[in-house]
Parts: sequence; C-alpha cells; structure tokens
Amino acid sequence: MPFYALLILSLIQGLTEFLPISSQAHLIFIPSLLGWEEHGRFLDVAIHLGTLLAVLIYFYKDLWKLLLDGFFPFFQGKITQEGRLIFYLIIATLPAIGVGYILHSLFGDGLRSLTIIAWTSIIFGILLYSIDRLCPATKTLKEMLWWEAILIGCAQLFSFLPGASRSGTTISGGRFLGFSRIEATRFSFLMSIPVVTGALVLTTSDAFKHHGTEPFTQTLFWGILISFASGLFAISFLMKWLKHHSYAPFMGYRILLGIGLLIWQALSH
Repeated sequence: MPFYALLILSLIQGLTEFLPISSQAHLIFIPSLLGWEEHGRFLDVAIHLGTLLAVLIYFYKDLWKLLLDGFFPFFQGKITQEGRLIFYLIIATLPAIGVGYILHSLFGDGLRSLTIIAWTSIIFGILLYSIDRLCPATKTLKEMLWWEAILIGCAQLFSFLPGASRSGTTISGGRFLGFSRIEATRFSFLMSIPVVTGALVLTTSDAFKHHGTEPFTQTLFWGILISFASGLFAISFLMKWLKHHSYAPFMGYRILLGIGLLIWQALSH
C-alpha cells in the first residue's frame, strides 16, 4: 500500500472514530473502492493507539477527577459520584466484552460487505436523528442509574455491524434515556477508552502473532501522529458543535453515503 494511502487511512480513523459516522465502515469501503491492498495489522495498532491518546488527552481533566474523587476514595470506604461513574463505565463495557466477543467469533469478517455498510449507515443514521428529535434532553450523568449504563452498553453491541458506528449507537442509547447531547456524547467518549484499549490489545496480539516483531517504522509513527491529531480535532469539534446544533448533518451524510454505496454496488454488477 502506498505511503500516502496509509496516511489517508490514519486521518480517516482519527476523524471517524469519534464522529457518529463509523470508522470501521470507512476503513472498509474506501480501500475497496480505490483498489488499495489490505493495510497491515501494525498500522491498525498505530491508528488505534493514536485515537486512544486523543481521547485520553482531551478528557484528562475528567479522568484525573475520576481518579482523585472516585477511585482513591473507594479504597477508603467512600462511594462518591465520581466513583459511581467509574462503576457505570465498567458495567457499560461488559456487554461488548462478553457478547461482542461471541459475535466476532461467529461472524468474523462475514459482515464486511458494502451492501451491509450502506444499509446500516442509513438505518442507524435515521435512528440517531429520530431519537435525538423525539427524546428529552434534560438529564446529566449525575442522574444516571446502573441499569441505564447497561442499556447504553447493550446499544454499543450494534456497533459490531460495520456502518452502525460505536459512537453513534452509544450516543443514541444515551439520548433515548433522556441525557443531553453533551452528556450522552461525553459518556460515549469515556466509554471508548476501555473499548479502544481492548481493541488495541487484541490488534497488537494479532499483529505479533502473524508478523512477529516488525520494526517500528516511520510509517507507523506517522499513523499514530495523524490519527491522534485528527481524533483530537474530531472530539473537540463535536463537543463544541453539540452545544448549539443537532446530529442532523451526520444523518444527512450517512444517508448520502449509504445511497452512494448502493448505487456503486448496482453499477459494478
């Protein structure tokens, strides 16, 4: 794969990991449409590391507060609001660890067709917009209950369908339960930390299993840097956008993308 293609994929991963438009879908259909060869597993490691660093840097104040006011007090026998949020993030991740592993084992790459991506892009884009329009937006994370965290975690399971979008499904789950756009998105991004970390561990293990100790190349460095910078931009942009706007543009993009892929599929046959 050409060097410029690797850089483009790194940029796409950073932007689409956090915007509700599905990074997995874009990393599948763009190389397919352009005829690029399969990118290496070590690039997967690099771009996952870059996006993980992006969310850690953007939310470092939140994470520091969770550590000081939630994690440490727990060992002193105190249950704080921050401690409850840590607990909710943990239980929200459990469905993806359990059921998600089973789904991956059963289907593997069998769902990576452009037709599936097209329809999931359209359907889940409409769902995100409809839920956002119809459901109240008054609750904060301080009002979250344990079962609501589990429901958001269950919503995340739909993201195993290419095109559904991890951020899109979890934000939809949060908005369905009445959390504000900012709070639903914030919880979704905090949820991404254990999810992306898990994906990074699995991808790294898989890379070493198939390719051994491949040297750290300049390509991988640029992959980390570009996915980090674009991921940080995407998070910052979305959090600012949602203060005054809705998810409507993302629904529009997803519908156009889905229709475009369906037309492409029809013409190519």
